[in-house]
Amino acid sequence: MNTLQSGLIFTVCLLLAACTTTTRSVNESPTDPATSQIPGQRDSARGSTGQRQSFDTLQQDDVDRLIIRGRTHSGQIVNWFGRPHSVTRSGEEVYWNYSHQFRNERRGEAGLKALNVLFNQSGLVVDYEFQNNTYAIE
Repeated sequence: MNTLQSGLIFTVCLLLAACTTTTRSVNESPTDPATSQIPGQRDSARGSTGQRQSFDTLQQDDVDRLIIRGRTHSGQIVNWFGRPHSVTRSGEEVYWNYSHQFRNERRGEAGLKALNVLFNQSGLVVDYEFQNNTYAIE
């Protein structure tokens, strides 16, 4: 094995060692400090919709309207989507992961939707990704 390969393997091992994942029940309160409510945030956390979002009908436009990079706080995300299904930490960054599997016979659709949100140390959204894999059922 040459020096370049050894260095690459060492770097990958360091990156993997720095990442940790915590999975918890949806009803369990996350212990991550980014989930704590900021004083006075409760009223502003409802944003433009003022209500919990349903993953069954959630679309990319809805997510883009709600989440604003650098302005949306973790407390708002909790108000809209509930507690994350899992929390992943990589160095100082925290990732919240949501996934929702659904089947609606009346609407004739089923699918899997996933929302991943990256927060900075202050609990502000740095980035997010929404995946909508909805398909028709008969």
